[in-house]
Amino acid sequence: MFYHLPFRILKIKLGEDTYETIITNLPAETFSLSEIKKLYSMRWGIETSFRDLKYPLGLLNFHARKTDLIYQEIYAHLLLYNFVSLIMSSHKLECLTRKHNYKSSFSIAIHASRLFIKRKISCKTIKNLLSKYLTPIRPNRKAIRRKKKNRSVMSFNYRLS
Repeated sequence: MFYHLPFRILKIKLGEDTYETIITNLPAETFSLSEIKKLYSMRWGIETSFRDLKYPLGLLNFHARKTDLIYQEIYAHLLLYNFVSLIMSSHKLECLTRKHNYKSSFSIAIHASRLFIKRKISCKTIKNLLSKYLTPIRPNRKAIRRKKKNRSVMSFNYRLS
């Protein structure tokens, strides 16, 4: 049995010799190339959220082998991500007179949140840690990214210390 799936492939120029290829099922009559670019840039926050879930939170590799436990791991990471996002959004930074604007380090916020959940630090300590470890916000920053190798599920029992 075959299904007809209408889609189009768009090539968007990012730099002088850099292109982004997007596959979409949005009709060409309704959505022009410039509108697709705008929609894609609006989605960028979601893409960075997935990156934060995979790398700093450690959702790239699962520890469980059973499906139910993998779901539990995903939900636990999503809950921690929301908790960390709430902490970071409620934390106000004092204006620093420097070259860049600054934000709190997401990795430090994850670490502090885990300690807070284990009741090892207080709310005030979280605030101090978030104020201490700041990262500059650099708009339109482009960096060459290394490709990661795909790895399969590896249980804690089979990992080497």
